[in-house]
Amino acid sequence: GGVTLTFEPPRNGGDAPPPVRARMCVVGADGRNSRVRELTFGEEEEDDDDDAEASSMKASSSAPTPEANVYYALSPNPPPGANGAGSFNELRFSLCDGSGISLLDVGRGNLDIDGDAPGGDSPDSSAGGQLMFGTTRFSEPARTFDTPERRLQHLESLFENTTPLLKAAIASTSPAAVVQTRLYERDGASRWSKGRVTLLGDAAHCMYPSLGLGISTAFQDAVELANCLSSDGGEVRGSDVREALARYERRRIPPCWALQTGSRLMHRVLAATSERAPAGERGRSGGERGRSGVDLTGVFFRAWRGILWLLGDREEERALTEAETAKKAEKAASAKR
Repeated sequence: GGVTLTFEPPRNGGDAPPPVRARMCVVGADGRNSRVRELTFGEEEEDDDDDAEASSMKASSSAPTPEANVYYALSPNPPPGANGAGSFNELRFSLCDGSGISLLDVGRGNLDIDGDAPGGDSPDSSAGGQLMFGTTRFSEPARTFDTPERRLQHLESLFENTTPLLKAAIASTSPAAVVQTRLYERDGASRWSKGRVTLLGDAAHCMYPSLGLGISTAFQDAVELANCLSSDGGEVRGSDVREALARYERRRIPPCWALQTGSRLMHRVLAATSERAPAGERGRSGGERGRSGVDLTGVFFRAWRGILWLLGDREEERALTEAETAKKAEKAASAKR
């Protein structure tokens, strides 16, 4: 029993690591571009592309899915200039001209995006904590920036008319702390297990983040796998390991297929009702209006804004807005003098 793993030499030269023997099984939890999936199912997946029955358990990807630019960054929490407001032990979501931006409390100096801070501490951690914020731009074509400063300026231009908290977060962000990427996903594997090898998480079902369920689905995989590999409090052994992995696959593929399909549908909904594209690009990005002439973007986000208003912290937002209004009035009064 068991599985023996052999390794190739490192790309930068040197000898290959010695073989390793896994006593029970090997779990491929190595992400969207899983090497374990490729080595275990590579030839079978190529054959499955022409097999309708085998592909029936994959989330359909026949229709082209919209691409998008994603920006995220770190700022102090609370940001300077926000009158002590921040995002504490919570995930907040705000809207600006039909585009959403999320804010997440990520602790006290736990993250370092650019990797330059010693000991893993962010340069901003001295402010007391860190606030991660991010936004997805569906109508924006792929683009590059000459400098980090240009990227930050672009991010600021996207949210000129937003809440004081968001303005303060963006204004206090270092250019090097802004990361730009794209959204990725992959067809779910039609099989997860073969012998004593199985898949878990993105290696099996990488999905768009539109439902916010990618990580939690991977945790569910892990819990189910642990349950299948245990028997009356002990470990399964021998040929029972193969049956346990097959049982894990049978239990997890259907719900993961449903979630991946749902994430693709939601991704298309968000793209169709996303931020207002420039007038010259509306036709290419799917248009703002339906055949009836109804502004679908406006309807969707008015409803969304209403839900967020009901569930959100309105008192804090109102206090921030009032503080900003008072500052503007004070400046105007000073100018008259």
